[in-house]
Amino acid sequence: QPAGGCLLTDPGFSRRLKDLLVNRRELELDDVQLLKLGRHFRLSNEVKLILGRNYEENQRLVTFVKRGDFFLEPLDTPGPNGILRPGMVAGGLLELAGRILARYCDRETNGEIRIVIRDSKESKIIRCSAGEEEIVERLRI
Repeated sequence: QPAGGCLLTDPGFSRRLKDLLVNRRELELDDVQLLKLGRHFRLSNEVKLILGRNYEENQRLVTFVKRGDFFLEPLDTPGPNGILRPGMVAGGLLELAGRILARYCDRETNGEIRIVIRDSKESKIIRCSAGEEEIVERLRI
């Protein structure tokens, strides 16, 4: 924690909080708690992706999954878990989220990653290659 321990003095946390306040009409406590974890990406005005940075964060992310969220997990290679929250998620956004997740997986160069995507109703597996670094960084909060 910077100096006095206030998260608002942390530039990354402050950027994420501002993004949350601009893009969410109703806030819940777990939305704010999630700001402390992982890497955050704004995919659209309604949809945000949060990826764990290590094993502990991956385990904690599981506890934040709620109805309406999508949970992403790489199948055959080590990498981050992710939560895609909330709003209308069209197929293109699921693929974009998969490409961002694949970017942070341990993988062969230009290899595809199999990713399982779960919501409250079903699971499906998609194959994604890593997203281009420029695009990933532009979406990062």
